[in-house]
Amino acid sequence: MALFDAFLKLDGIKGESADAKHKGEIDIESFSWGAAQTGVSATGGGGGAGKVKFHDFSITKKTDASSPLLMLNCANGAHIKEANFTVRKAGGTQLEYLKIKLTDVLVSSYKPWAQDSATGLASGKRQHEPVSLSTADAIPSESLTLNFSKIEFSYQPQGADGKAQGGPILAGWDLKANQKV
Repeated sequence: MALFDAFLKLDGIKGESADAKHKGEIDIESFSWGAAQTGVSATGGGGGAGKVKFHDFSITKKTDASSPLLMLNCANGAHIKEANFTVRKAGGTQLEYLKIKLTDVLVSSYKPWAQDSATGLASGKRQHEPVSLSTADAIPSESLTLNFSKIEFSYQPQGADGKAQGGPILAGWDLKANQKV
């Protein structure tokens, strides 16, 4: 059972989510992203900040209607104007507590894969053998990464009852200008 529901809305690319609030978006199974600061604190009279390095937004999803266009965008380097990523708790009140907006998005990698439920080996590891998928894994998965020039991050605090507490906490960064949004 999933602990969260996550959705990705990409300009010009439709997914197959059947969720009432996110119909036609892309259902996301897992994600990661991050940033690293190259500042130095070991020398001189105080630490200096370097330029932040944002890691590409990494996503795992099932193969769906978005797959051919994601592969094509990776191949031709076409930029997507905007990507909106939303996370909420699964079940219950389903408060959308995490929202990330990416601007000027590039599909920087695209990798479809499947796992053989009998052996646990990923397809492609054994040559000339068909992959037998279990019913639960009948749809192959995909990993992709999104590169971006601007990120806007919003987190909505919530109480034990799942209701919003106060307003969202907002932050953003323009990578091209190397400054706060």
